[in-house]
Amino acid sequence: MPRTPTAWPLGALPRRMTRELAAYYVGISPTTFDHRVRDGVYPSAHPDGRYDRRALDLAVDRQSGLDTNGTGADDEPIDWGIREPGNINGAG
Repeated sequence: MPRTPTAWPLGALPRRMTRELAAYYVGISPTTFDHRVRDGVYPSAHPDGRYDRRALDLAVDRQSGLDTNGTGADDEPIDWGIREPGNINGAG
């Protein structure tokens, strides 16, 4: 399998990722990823130096407001600030 993630088939990303692949996965540079791990935005690596894809997903979900209860279940509606046409202020 090619080392370049963009050449991989959809869904082929491994569950445990290197630092570089984890940074690519969340859409930032490895250096920025390091800073955000240090700041607690993203989870730390396991003792083997690999990052868990599901833990990264949960961190991204929390940043997006998709999972505020930590269960992985999106059971609460999210107010994205999007309103129906003619309903700019949220009123009828």
